[in-house]
Amino acid sequence: MPRHTSALAIHGRLERREGTLLLVVDEPLSGHDTFLSTTLRLDQPCHLPELPVRIRPGRCRGRCRHQPLVAGRSLNPAAVRLVSLDVGYTLGEPSGMTLTQRLVELSPLPARQAKQIAQQLLHALDPRRDATAPQAVCAALGIATSAFPHDHSPPGFALWPGTVEAVARIARVVPVVTLSNVSHWDEQETDVAALLAPHLLAHHPSWQLGFAKPDARAVETVARIHGREPAEMLHVGDSLDYDIRGALAAGAHALWVTPRTPSTEALRLLAGHPGRVTVVPDLPRAVEHIEQITLPSTHMIRSSTP
Repeated sequence: MPRHTSALAIHGRLERREGTLLLVVDEPLSGHDTFLSTTLRLDQPCHLPELPVRIRPGRCRGRCRHQPLVAGRSLNPAAVRLVSLDVGYTLGEPSGMTLTQRLVELSPLPARQAKQIAQQLLHALDPRRDATAPQAVCAALGIATSAFPHDHSPPGFALWPGTVEAVARIARVVPVVTLSNVSHWDEQETDVAALLAPHLLAHHPSWQLGFAKPDARAVETVARIHGREPAEMLHVGDSLDYDIRGALAAGAHALWVTPRTPSTEALRLLAGHPGRVTVVPDLPRAVEHIEQITLPSTHMIRSSTP
C-alpha cells in the first residue's frame, strides 16, 4: 500500500458501537500510515461531517513499533489560514557548528537538558537590548562567564534541494511564514527571507519574537502578528520536543516531519491530542498534505462507493 498522502487509499466498514458510528479499518498498515490523512473508500455511502476511525491492534506489518491509534476529530480544511515552517533540519541545515551546539558541548549538564536550556534562553534573547544575556545563559548552563564563545563565527545555512519549490507550492494555497528557534549570533550570516523569496510572507526568528518553541507564546505571537488565532495555524517541523509540543501548547495544529517511527513517548503525546498532529516522512509529503487539507477538491476525508 502506498505510504504517501496523495495516493494512500484504504478500505473499511461502518459499525455502530455504543451509539457511535465508526469506520473500522481492517487492512494492515505500516510505518506512518496510521498517522496520515487519507481518502477513505467505504463499502456504503456515508454522509457525515466527521467520522471517527478505529485501527485494530496487531495488524501492523514489517518493523512497525507503533501502537494502534484511534483518530478523533479531523482537521477541517477551512481551519488552516496560516502555515508556519521550522527552518533548521526542516528546510535545510547549517554549514558549521552553531553557538547552541558549542554551548551544549561546554556545559556539564546532560546534552538534552543543556539544549533545552539554550533553546529557551539563548534563542529568545536579543543582545542588542540586554547586554547581560551571555552571563545569564552561562549561569543557567553551569559555564563560567569567561568561557562564553564571543569569538563565535556564525555558520552559513544551506537549503535542501527542492525546498524553494516546496515553499512555493505551499504559498500557492495558503500564506506561509517561518518560525525558527535560532540565536541572534547564528543568524547574522543568513537571510532566510531572501533565500525563500518571493514565496515567504514573513520570517520570524525566536530571538526577535522574544520566545522560543516549545513556549506557546512563540506560536501565539506569530498568529497574532498575522491576524490569526493559533487554531488557524499549522506548524511544520522536525522536532517533537520543540515544534510539535510548541504547536500543541498554543492550540495550533502540527505536521511532524520525521523519517523515523514515532517512539512510545511520541505516541502518548499524539494520542493525547487526537486529530491535531499528522506525521509525514519528508518535506515533499508535508507539501502534499497541506495541499490536501487546503484545496477544495482534495478534502482529507471524503466518502464514496467502491
